[in-house]
Amino acid sequence: LIALFFLSLAHNAFFLSMLIARLNSKDDSYREYLEFRRAGAGRGFLRALLAQGIQKRLVVSFTSLVLVVIAVLSLVLMRNFSRTLLAALIENGKGLAERTASVVRANFGDDIALEDYFAIEARKNAEAAFRFEELAYYRHASAGGEYRVAASTARARIGEPLGEPGFSLERTGYRFDPERRLYEFSAPVAVRNLLIGFVRLSCAREVIYEP
Repeated sequence: LIALFFLSLAHNAFFLSMLIARLNSKDDSYREYLEFRRAGAGRGFLRALLAQGIQKRLVVSFTSLVLVVIAVLSLVLMRNFSRTLLAALIENGKGLAERTASVVRANFGDDIALEDYFAIEARKNAEAAFRFEELAYYRHASAGGEYRVAASTARARIGEPLGEPGFSLERTGYRFDPERRLYEFSAPVAVRNLLIGFVRLSCAREVIYEP
């Protein structure tokens, strides 16, 4: 990343100087300056950098100033932008998990309606800019604490068991799994204060953060 940054900086600086030189070549005074330099008054950027006096100071000062400004703006703006983007996507993920939990509560016992809802979300996800890995509803299957996938955008996983959710089901939240590099959003599904299951939304870090 650092090598690409400096390569991009050199690439843009080179073509910017070429553009300025091409525009200045149309100026009579600039052409006179070029003739003066060819006569031995100057030998370009390297000679100016190694020369003594005001010319060297100007070159070093302006070059350093431009590099500092570019580096500071790049680091600060991109860091703020990435944090803002991630915060927005986290709120969207929590909102989708809560909305799905509300749909499950409203259609309690109607598996056909849930299947239609998850099929619609799967179609919407296929065209989304930031796609999630899976949206699933885990239903409480037994008094022993086991859950099973009752509905999911990945239909092949319906019926799979889950011993423990691995996170609190008291309220909507999220966590990051460093091993699988996934952000997981969860929302409890409760009917009359009785927890009947939870919704889990999984999003790959590379998909929602790296772009």
